[in-house]
Amino acid sequence: MTEICGLCDQKKELMQSHLIPKFVFSWSKSTSVTGYLRQAINANLRRQDGDKRPLLCLDCEQIVGRFESEFAKIVFYPYVNKELNDWGSATGKIPFFTYEEWLLKFIISLLLRHILTFDKFEKKINKDKLQILYDHLRYFKEYLLSKREDTGNNRSYVIFLQNLAFGRGYLPPNINKNINFYLLKATDGTVATGKNVLGIYIKLGPIVIFTSFIPTEIKVLEKLVIKKKGLLTTAQKLKGSQLVKFIFIDRPNEAMKFVKISDKQQKIIQKSYSDNPEKAVESMTAKTIFSDQYLESIKADE
Repeated sequence: MTEICGLCDQKKELMQSHLIPKFVFSWSKSTSVTGYLRQAINANLRRQDGDKRPLLCLDCEQIVGRFESEFAKIVFYPYVNKELNDWGSATGKIPFFTYEEWLLKFIISLLLRHILTFDKFEKKINKDKLQILYDHLRYFKEYLLSKREDTGNNRSYVIFLQNLAFGRGYLPPNINKNINFYLLKATDGTVATGKNVLGIYIKLGPIVIFTSFIPTEIKVLEKLVIKKKGLLTTAQKLKGSQLVKFIFIDRPNEAMKFVKISDKQQKIIQKSYSDNPEKAVESMTAKTIFSDQYLESIKADE
């Protein structure tokens, strides 16, 4: 398909670009019961891969691919395989990650792809806010192509998620009944918008990337702002931010309401359990289900 590349703006043959990096789906499949993926919008459709669109040419795909490789190798796999145990609970083995500019460029490459596919979000955003995002699209292209030193008027944050069943404190009454499944296993991407809010939310399994445009920065999370180099801590204090409510309550309730599995698919899942019960029970997916059942029992006793 020969069209305009979403990064270099040249007319070239376009590749099928992942909106969420492929390594996230590879991990998700390896920790599932069935070895397949199910999207929130259509839980009856089993997939081997994530959503792809013809967005970037080969040269630009290779540019963003380098940043993906760094993130997968230095942050994602160490976090899911070492810092989290099989239940998705933190072990404390990795207190922080050291990063260079590849992390910011990885984040910006994700934002670029999501803004390029904003046709599915445009109805949620007014014209003024939409213009802010499209202005940043130009900034992001220039930054990724090393034609600009900054990314525009925004701040990005990386937030590490864990199994709530191993946490302390009370559970809000409106927390989703499948909260651990969402926090640990779901992939997601959307626009967060409100009266004085505009941000892009991208979820890579148990890692959230949030970029705030309005306000430009989230004061209570200033220690978590991603710069061109620094330390990325895994034990994070998130209290006092509307973003916390969005991650743990609002977005899970919005996303999980679409998860409806038919009787036919329930039987397929049950067969996967019966065919290999030991593998099924030991999968992270199964453990998130057990954890959610435990949280529901706690709520019932309160």
